[in-house]
Amino acid sequence: MHLGIIALSALLAACAVEAPADRGDSGAPGTGADGGATDDGTDGGTNGGGGTDGGTDGGTDGGTDGGGATSADLDGVVVDSAGAPVSDARVNMCRDVCIYDFTDGDGRWELLSLDTATQAFYVIPPPDSGLATPIAPLTPVDGDISGIEVRMLELDSAPLPAAAAEVEVTDGVYLTVGADSLEPAAFTELGDVVSGVLVPEDARIPMDALDGEVIAMWYLGPFEASSEQGVPLRLDNRWDLPPGETYEVWMAGDPYDPGWFDSGTLTVSSDGARLEGDAALTLLTSFVLLDPAG
Repeated sequence: MHLGIIALSALLAACAVEAPADRGDSGAPGTGADGGATDDGTDGGTNGGGGTDGGTDGGTDGGTDGGGATSADLDGVVVDSAGAPVSDARVNMCRDVCIYDFTDGDGRWELLSLDTATQAFYVIPPPDSGLATPIAPLTPVDGDISGIEVRMLELDSAPLPAAAAEVEVTDGVYLTVGADSLEPAAFTELGDVVSGVLVPEDARIPMDALDGEVIAMWYLGPFEASSEQGVPLRLDNRWDLPPGETYEVWMAGDPYDPGWFDSGTLTVSSDGARLEGDAALTLLTSFVLLDPAG
């Protein structure tokens, strides 16, 4: 495994490259270049010697601001939907800078000396794998947390329209989206598909709790594509939720601003078939359907 610390601007540039990463190198994944980092994996630019900065409070971050002790260690394994290890995935804990590790041949990783502020915990899959990028806010606690399993799921996809139109991105999830309404994440291209996957309850990424019951969770792509006006969302009622009941949609923030963000509500239609409302996502990322009374 290869540990490191990198400023977020360098991480976002790293996400854009396509070739496999050099596991002995602390530069951007997929370039094989050193990227100015030192041999111990720390970033040679600004923030190179720092841990994660807990400066900005990101949404519902569990009430933890910056300044916590750097005393939490995490380790675990990344596997695919069949339980096979995923190598060369990049496991990150980010706020203003990222502490990261690449998974080894057994899918194992470890992140050491983490600040106990709320951070974005997310996993970048190997290039061209077709796997989702899971992300959620997570507040480490003092001490060691071992054996975290992150299950990487294959994305369903649909063609991305040129102009905004309703698209079923995965079973029962409809986004009104188009290339004209999305901006790609920094240093990436938008591509020609929009994608998503329902996350089984036992495969959800570790995350800070929300006030209520999480009914379902999804990962979307292109990862961190953004929409200033928001991407409208509706869902099929696959859970037999009662007509007239209203539920909340919460979206995971990006690594600059980790937390859960209120993205509107959906109400079950009178015939019980659909959930519709004002919910809209400003990022294509992880989102959940929440019963606040649960």
